[in-house]
Amino acid sequence: MKNKSIKRIISTLLIFVALIPILIVGVYTNYSQTKSLKSNFESSTKNSVLSFKSMIAQKNKNNMESINTLANDGNAKNLLKSKDNANWLFYALEAFRSSHSEITNVYLGTVKGNTIFSPKTDVVNSIDPRTRPWYKKAVEMKGDPIITEPYKDTSGTNSLMVTISKAVVDEKDSLVGVIGMDIKLDDLSTIAKNTKIGKEGFVVLVDKNGSIIGHKDKEKLNKNIKDLNWPKEILNKGIIDKVKIDGKEYKVITEKDGATSWSIVGFLPYSEIQSELNKYYRMIVIISLLSLAGALAIGGLFSKKIINPIRKIEDALACMKDGDFTKSIDKGETSIYEMELIMDGINTVREETVKILDSLKSVSSDVKESSDILKNITEQSEMAGNEIVQVVQNIADATSDQAQSMEGSLNSISDLSDKVENSMENSKEMVKESDIVRNIIKDSGQAVKGLKNKFELNSKSNQELANKIDTLAESSNKISIITETIQSITEQTSLLALNASIESARAGEAGKGFAVVAEEVRKLAEQSSTSASEIERVIFNINKEVKDILDKMYETIELEKDTKDKIDITDNAFNTIRKSIDKLEESIRNVNESQKIIYNNKNDILNKINEASSVSEEIAATTEEITASAEEQAAGLKEVVGSAEKLNSYSDTLNSLVKQFKI
Repeated sequence: MKNKSIKRIISTLLIFVALIPILIVGVYTNYSQTKSLKSNFESSTKNSVLSFKSMIAQKNKNNMESINTLANDGNAKNLLKSKDNANWLFYALEAFRSSHSEITNVYLGTVKGNTIFSPKTDVVNSIDPRTRPWYKKAVEMKGDPIITEPYKDTSGTNSLMVTISKAVVDEKDSLVGVIGMDIKLDDLSTIAKNTKIGKEGFVVLVDKNGSIIGHKDKEKLNKNIKDLNWPKEILNKGIIDKVKIDGKEYKVITEKDGATSWSIVGFLPYSEIQSELNKYYRMIVIISLLSLAGALAIGGLFSKKIINPIRKIEDALACMKDGDFTKSIDKGETSIYEMELIMDGINTVREETVKILDSLKSVSSDVKESSDILKNITEQSEMAGNEIVQVVQNIADATSDQAQSMEGSLNSISDLSDKVENSMENSKEMVKESDIVRNIIKDSGQAVKGLKNKFELNSKSNQELANKIDTLAESSNKISIITETIQSITEQTSLLALNASIESARAGEAGKGFAVVAEEVRKLAEQSSTSASEIERVIFNINKEVKDILDKMYETIELEKDTKDKIDITDNAFNTIRKSIDKLEESIRNVNESQKIIYNNKNDILNKINEASSVSEEIAATTEEITASAEEQAAGLKEVVGSAEKLNSYSDTLNSLVKQFKI
């Protein structure tokens, strides 16, 4: 898989971090707003239905009061006592009908089968009112008004009508007859048409048998809801969330009129509710798009502040890896505290390393020069030591010859005097040369100690760099912990989305929209989890690079330790050489003193030539000891030469290492 840039990962993460809360708030707002909007529509619809119900109740109340007034009319109560009362009652009915346009007929059927009818008609004389339903029911109610089922007018208007009737009794509570009035229901459709629910909603009035008696569309009047394929449940009082009628979905609210058992049914198109909800959906989408743009802008600015310092650090470390310490890191306008610490640390390491390399170059050159001088001096000392051995051997030979023959003693002593003088001069030169060697060894020892101190400073700087890189690794680990927290949050968000989907499934049709939103939230949570995993992988790569740097740093520290050990060996070698030179100088002084004594006593030797024979053996023994000392001195000088050669080799190695770096 191709690695993604930090800029892209940060931008993606910011997008999800910005969108997920907005979507969650949007879902919650949508849920609460949907609930509130539905509640408002329900309240508005119910108010319209209740208003319609109130109008019907008021009309029924007025009609009941009218029928009660007519039933209590004195002419009606005393109808059977006088024919004049019939005439007066007819005039009263005429006047009442004329003042109420919705009333088509007013009449009173007597217990004798006669009918007083307004307006006048001959048809009523052929009908016995006592056989009519309105008469029978009114008699059964014993004084309470009754309302018949709606029916069509048979006079040719086809209008829907109802009859309100009431039993009429005299002062003795004896039945006189039943008074009734036929009322047109046309005004109910007018009221239904004028009753607004939303923009396209409407109210329908249905009797208890399911026949429509009030509708804005007059073609549906007197039709049964069964014939129109309307669900029977709409007649029950309450709320039905969704009902499909004529291909459209409606929210239905039903109220019952207690006096008539009529159902006042309010229909609100579901599309109006959805239209209002779409406004909120559009608002959420706009806010989400604006947040997306803002997140992209912030992600771009923020990633630049991280990427630019990292690139500078990467370039500087790449140069150092190749041995180029000439370039430092320019912090510029870096505002990230940790990045500034890393840059300062790397710059400090570079500066300290440059100083150490400069010192190494100088010290290695001095060591090389001193080791060359020391090598030359020790070689010369070795040659002089060999000469001393040879001279002492000659002395031993001469002493042996003197023991054999004293005759040539004078000549031999004269020759010996000259050789002693030369030997004394050589001894003086050897003392001088040994002093020079001692000073050189002292200076070289100081240089080696300075080199040792520089290496210790370099080791300390490298250790500080390793500590700062460890701090960088810890910061990377903290970022890993943050991504794990983001993954935990996205997993919890997925779980919440799953729970929301389950609850929406339980809600049925009402929860479908919420289920879709919950599914989108779950997908966004999964994408957030993926982005967090990618961030974790990038941090893992960073940690791997930091580990590689630490490994290289620890290799450098190990190399410094090895170099320090070799410097310690060199320092010890210088101390050994110094001690050997001290011993050599002491031996030379002893030889020189002996030679002075021989030289000063040569006249005595000449005078005591005879005594020389007796001590010749002692001289031979002394010369043998001197020979042994000279041989030891020569062996010590060989060791000094070997140490000088090793020091020279170490200085060459150090020079080759220093030349690999560019400062």
